[in-house]
Amino acid sequence: MAKSQKMKSFVKSALGKISPTSKDTSNLERNWSGIYKRSTGSKFYAHVKDLLQKLPRCDLVLEHGCSIGHVTRESAKQNLHVLGIDKSFYGILEAKKNQRKNSDFVVADSLNAPFGNRKFDLVIALNLLDIVEPTELLRTVSRQTRKFLVLSDPYDFERGKDSVKSKTGPEELRLHLRNAGFRLIQRTNRPSFIPWKLNVNSRLNLNYKVDLIVAKK
Repeated sequence: MAKSQKMKSFVKSALGKISPTSKDTSNLERNWSGIYKRSTGSKFYAHVKDLLQKLPRCDLVLEHGCSIGHVTRESAKQNLHVLGIDKSFYGILEAKKNQRKNSDFVVADSLNAPFGNRKFDLVIALNLLDIVEPTELLRTVSRQTRKFLVLSDPYDFERGKDSVKSKTGPEELRLHLRNAGFRLIQRTNRPSFIPWKLNVNSRLNLNYKVDLIVAKK
């Protein structure tokens, strides 16, 4: 539960606008929550933390696909109010175990527009473009962003029947953001290859090279 009265009021207001959606309580999502929990030491998260610390303090922050809340909690250390959403029930359950007073976590679908016309000073969406339809997600986060937008993706689009219909690459992504009125900052105007190591189990690791973008409106 949210610990500050202002955050409680905001979450209550936002939740009232969310259309019903099924909670993801599959064993697969439980396993992925464990994988993300074991992988917080990856260089990728240290890089994200460094970029976020260079941004001005924001009043209201939203992270899409927050999973276990690692980045959301880091953002809450320097910003006023922070909210993380994810479709994974187990991810949100884990995130709530260590939430800060000025943050909260909600099970929600990013494309379900749960916040209406609400604008956020900072919007974060990490490694979602290959699992959420890119065109729709970019339209959503662009509309929600008042000041800063942080995006990343390894562009791993080969997921069989779960693959997104429209794929985007680093150049197309940057062009979309510029056309949406964003300016790329923190030297992210060119594609990057940041190591993201996921510890699946004692015998298996997944090693991605992630492209990270920081944009300003």
